[in-house]
Amino acid sequence: MVLELYFVIAGHAEVMDGEIVKSVVRSDVDQPSIVGEVSFFLGVQQQYAVRAPASSDIELLMMSKEACQELFKDYPEQQDVINRNLLVQFNMDEKGDDLEIDLQEDEEDADRNAMRQMIKETVKRRNDQAFRALARAVVSGDFEEVLRMLRKGVGINETNYDGRTVLHMAAVEGNLRVVELLLKEGADKNAHDRWGNTALQDSINHHQGPVTQLLVQWGSELNNQDIADRLCNASAEGDIDSLKLIIEHKANVNAGDYDMRTALHVAAASAQDKCVEYLITKGADCNAVDRWGSTPLQDAVMAGDTNLADNIISYGGKMGEGVGTGEMCNASYEGDVRLLKLLTRCGTSTDVCDYDFRRPLHLAASEGRLLAVSYLLGVR
Repeated sequence: MVLELYFVIAGHAEVMDGEIVKSVVRSDVDQPSIVGEVSFFLGVQQQYAVRAPASSDIELLMMSKEACQELFKDYPEQQDVINRNLLVQFNMDEKGDDLEIDLQEDEEDADRNAMRQMIKETVKRRNDQAFRALARAVVSGDFEEVLRMLRKGVGINETNYDGRTVLHMAAVEGNLRVVELLLKEGADKNAHDRWGNTALQDSINHHQGPVTQLLVQWGSELNNQDIADRLCNASAEGDIDSLKLIIEHKANVNAGDYDMRTALHVAAASAQDKCVEYLITKGADCNAVDRWGSTPLQDAVMAGDTNLADNIISYGGKMGEGVGTGEMCNASYEGDVRLLKLLTRCGTSTDVCDYDFRRPLHLAASEGRLLAVSYLLGVR
């Protein structure tokens, strides 16, 4: 890397390839009379030596790397302008990717093409290092360092190998000030990582309430493609706060997973009574049917939660059509009077029969289940 930049203000300088004069930098032409600008600004190795001609004098102005960096502290945007202009000359953008420009001339010039490849590799390596440094600052919550790096031009919407931006990372860590800074500086609030998560979903998953509220205020959205899984997971864990955040963000409360099970099915099966109550008040279908024909009421029954089942019944919940026969027969066989009563309240008939045409009373009597027999006779 060149540590000094030279301007030819009188005479000319010769750019050497070994003993051969590759080109001449003159002071008396319209083109910029600069030596080493690509290496100086882009940080790549200088390919050629530069010498003064033996036959005439040359006058130069020199700028050191330190002096240039001092200038860029006051005018940081000018560094980006210079770098962009130099990269465009080599048909690439700030990421080192090819621009949609005819590269035929470059391909015919082997030396220029070698320089172009060197610049591309240097730019990509430098951008990767800058992104990793920014990510470390974001994760640690170093507000001042994040601000400094953003002012320096580090890409705010770059991603790692998992497609995660620094906004994702800040949301997971709950670094509220950093999240707010990133949003104000133009971070993509709805960027998806490789799993389809946005920063909002990450903040919900990691219970970062203040960050979640801030992202909602900024209009961050969830990925509705797998919203059912998110709702079901929150219901299974009894995470009513996450449920509220997801549903209040316009999620479909009746979205079903691959088994057509809704959040209400899962909440009932997990005996999460508060989640069940909340979901129903938000419009959850008490009679939604999964791929096996089960309703949330049947899940509550199988969970053995009498109060929860009664609550679902009070909202109009029913057992699925043809469902309850096996449960009624098994409860009779086991002498489980509590479950028999619950199944009866859910509308399951005590006059059903199994594959051998044996009815609940047959089964209870054959096992000597006196209390179950007494209950079944009373129902009849």
